[in-house]
This record gives sequence, C-alpha cells and structure tokens, in this order.
Amino acid sequence: MIIRNGNYTLYQGQELIIIESRDEVPTRDTEKMVSICYSCQANVALEGFIKHPYEVLFCKGVYVSELRNAFFLQTYGHYNGHTVKVFSIKNNETMVYITTIDKDVASKYSFFDMQGHFGKDVVLTELGNFWEEKTESTFATL
Repeated sequence: MIIRNGNYTLYQGQELIIIESRDEVPTRDTEKMVSICYSCQANVALEGFIKHPYEVLFCKGVYVSELRNAFFLQTYGHYNGHTVKVFSIKNNETMVYITTIDKDVASKYSFFDMQGHFGKDVVLTELGNFWEEKTESTFATL
C-alpha cells in the first residue's frame, strides 16, 4: 500500500510530490525553487528528471510560480472504529504511524502525547478503510 501525505502537483499526467529545500538566501515565495519528484519504482520516464542522490526518486527543479495545480494529500484510515491520519515509516512496510487529536481515543489506545496531537506506531493490518483527502496546497495560493 502506498501512503501519501504532503504537497503534490499534476505534471505530464503524473501526480508528483513537491519537495522543498532549505533556502539560505531570502527570496519571494514565487521565485523559490522546489523539486517535483516521482518514485524510481514508477514505470514512467519523464524528460528533464534526474535520479536523487539519496532517495529512490527522480526529481526536477522548478520555480514555485510554475506550479499551476498544486494540492495537499492526507491519508486516513480507521483504527478500532476511529478516524486517524496515517503516515508511512521509512524502510518499514508492515508498520505505520497514526495520529489523532481526540484525547479520549489517545487515552483509550495508549497514544503518545506529541504536543498538539497524539501518535503511535501500529501494524498496518490493524487499520482499515484507507482513503486520501485532497485539499488546497500552500503552493496553490502563491
């Protein structure tokens, strides 16, 4: 199962993740560069993309002003009948990290207090009914 969370954009028919890099030089938001990336495991070859040196991604640098259709994706699932946000754990295909802001759910199921939300690692099979919700990206308003 692919768990996607973060800012994405549609590029040449593919949904690509937007990755921000730290910028030591202050610039206007629309002049800022970001990378748009797709997994090396995807069976596509997009022109102008290069292999990321540390990740299993192909990336291309673009200006924020070039992003015309950015959106934010969040993956959700049900944990013991309660809606939670679901995040992947790097290099682990059997466990996921889940969060809630519901104090009662957190207390009942022993979530850790993470200052503003509650979270815990669970086995992927403990969750059901996965779905993604698409909302406006911060890049869409620039």
